[in-house]
Amino acid sequence: MIFSKFLTFATYIVASSLVAADLTLTAGPVSCIYKSKDLNETFNNSSSVNIKCSGNKCTVNGSGATASNNLVTITAAGTYIVQGSLRGQFRIEASKNDFIHLILNNTTITNNNGPAIYGVNADKITITLIGNNKLIDSTKYTSVNEKVDACLFINSNLSINGSGSLNVTSKYANAIHCKKDLKLISGKITVPTATQKGIKAKNSICVMNATVDINSTDTSIKVTRNDNTEKGYIVIDDGNITISTNKKGIQAQTHLTINGGYINIKKSKEGLEGQMVDILGGEIHIFSTDDGINGTKISDPNKSSMENKMNKSGTDGSVYINIVGGKSYITVEDINSDGIDANGVLYIGGNAEVYVSYQGNSIYGTNSVFSSDGDNSIAFGATIIGLANGNSNQQKQQNNNKSTGKIYQPYIHASVSNQAAGTKIIVKDSSNNIIASFDPVYSYSSIIVTSPKIVAGKTYTIIMGNTFQTFKASSPATGTINAPSITTISNVTVTSPTISSPTTSTTSSNLIITISTDTATSSTSTSSIMNTTTTTTDSTNISTITSSSTINTITTTSNLSTLPTITSSSTTNTISPSNTNTSDVTTTFTTNIATILTTTTDLTHTSITSSSSTTSTTTSPSIAITTSITTTSNVIPSTTTSITTSSSKTSTSDVTITSTTTKIIPSSTSVNSNNCSALILNQGFKCCSNNCTVIYTDSDGSWGIENNQWCGCNNTTSLSLNCPSKIISQGYSCCQNDNCKVQYIDDDGKWGVENREWCGLSYDC
Repeated sequence: MIFSKFLTFATYIVASSLVAADLTLTAGPVSCIYKSKDLNETFNNSSSVNIKCSGNKCTVNGSGATASNNLVTITAAGTYIVQGSLRGQFRIEASKNDFIHLILNNTTITNNNGPAIYGVNADKITITLIGNNKLIDSTKYTSVNEKVDACLFINSNLSINGSGSLNVTSKYANAIHCKKDLKLISGKITVPTATQKGIKAKNSICVMNATVDINSTDTSIKVTRNDNTEKGYIVIDDGNITISTNKKGIQAQTHLTINGGYINIKKSKEGLEGQMVDILGGEIHIFSTDDGINGTKISDPNKSSMENKMNKSGTDGSVYINIVGGKSYITVEDINSDGIDANGVLYIGGNAEVYVSYQGNSIYGTNSVFSSDGDNSIAFGATIIGLANGNSNQQKQQNNNKSTGKIYQPYIHASVSNQAAGTKIIVKDSSNNIIASFDPVYSYSSIIVTSPKIVAGKTYTIIMGNTFQTFKASSPATGTINAPSITTISNVTVTSPTISSPTTSTTSSNLIITISTDTATSSTSTSSIMNTTTTTTDSTNISTITSSSTINTITTTSNLSTLPTITSSSTTNTISPSNTNTSDVTTTFTTNIATILTTTTDLTHTSITSSSSTTSTTTSPSIAITTSITTTSNVIPSTTTSITTSSSKTSTSDVTITSTTTKIIPSSTSVNSNNCSALILNQGFKCCSNNCTVIYTDSDGSWGIENNQWCGCNNTTSLSLNCPSKIISQGYSCCQNDNCKVQYIDDDGKWGVENREWCGLSYDC
């Protein structure tokens, strides 16, 4: 889990630490890291263990697995390809450090005595889906271990990917149960029936781009851990989720973060639930008999249900619902429930669209469209239509000390003539432009409409079926907005570093820099943070890149024979982390702006400019305001990164860079006597020490870098380079040979991430 930084326009942010069940959470949103073992769908037939099944028997071709009547047992790390049908069980009993890659290739496993797949022990299991696969368990389990309660039961970390499908039928209890972290990467996962829960995990659930369809009696998607602040979360990055349940649709114990995807909760008691709910994107449809979206505190297992019920509120921001993106359509049947119920703070802003059809009477207050124990704010930028059955006078009488809400942009809050169920509402301005529209399920007689397109004092027409009414827009509320989490999602363009020779070059983070290297001259260039540009990389993972730092002034000075590191000083209001400890994940880290590689050929100098910038979503673990920052930006590459490349000689914004270069010719006494090219020595450079790594070769000879300076390599003793020289020449290192996860590809080669920095992928990958 990564806590992300974002730019925000809010006047101030509510300090969002909390104590619930003796836990202290920090405000979200949170995000998931997807590693190579999660994403890898490839395998080699010849080197893998092939298992073919028919009836109650399987044949095993390879080592690491054994087969007997009705049972296949995997005992060692490796890749296992399974085909055919088995009446029995697949059992994984490997060591605690083993990685099992299980390929289900048109496989059906039906067990009459317990789980179809039982992962007893392993470090991690990844299931790759090919074709159509089915798992079916029994109505009774013969196992004496009562904790085994799912058709697909895994004690270790579990990831599911692939282009195929997996149909899991649960007759006993849960369909899928992972006792650690569960990642649904890709493929289609269907739970046609689940006696209890559809998908259950202890620590976390991450949905990257999978299609999930669940029909369950109990909660459809749930994380259960409530004793660890770094666990208990659910993140939905993308994908397609369809749910029908008698209980809750998606329930997290700590954080519920929705970045994208399509979620359709056709039937539920409560649609979404978490202690800190952040909706940043995607399209969500919820039909519920109780609350559509519920923000509530973690239940303490050591307290009674009555004590927990009395401790659900968190008006200090410890409980919140924060909707700043995407489209949310909420339909609530019960008149004693809420459309959105924050037992703490409710904030709707950004570019979010929220549409609520509520069968109860009130827009605000207890049992209403928008219910909040604490601050209840709609900020500028959001588009909202809320519909209820009451009128304004009724609502004022029923608030019962609940927040009536504040709207910080022009709005219309009024009673209208009674409208039948299903009557479409359309809001138009005086020029007949549609401001917003909504197809509600239930009847209504009270409305609230707000949009950044509405102007205070102007008249708008509300069209409802065959009738219409006109209303004058009210002025927005004034004052400070108390936002519990991020309020906007700001995006930047990411550019890739390039270099073709060991002449003057610049690589930068969040900057586009141009440096002139003419002798005894200087030049100035500027940089700006730009709008989102999304481009596919080599993988299928695409997401928006966000940045949280504002850089004001940067000055650099370089001599020809040095490789300085640019540092910066910034004064800005930005969210800074106070606690970066996480479990099983990477939190935040920083890097300097890159280095300047300088060289010369006689009296004429060539300048090659390139830039690089990349960040990924991460949240600030604390909500304190920082006024001084040294180090230009946070660079956190992720597997889900959007990249675009560009070249520019100048750009304009708040950043000023000044660079001066002075020609220095080393004296003969300073030239290393090691054996290297005379042409390199004649240019004023030294020979490298023995066993240097060649990172660039031209007609002058072989070049290396030592002590942040270019030097000449001895061809007879130098080491060969195991990754692209163009990447190394920019000051980056080669990745470890076993790190083959491609983060980005450009003309320089394949880039990876290691030790929190960019690196070049090995030629062995």
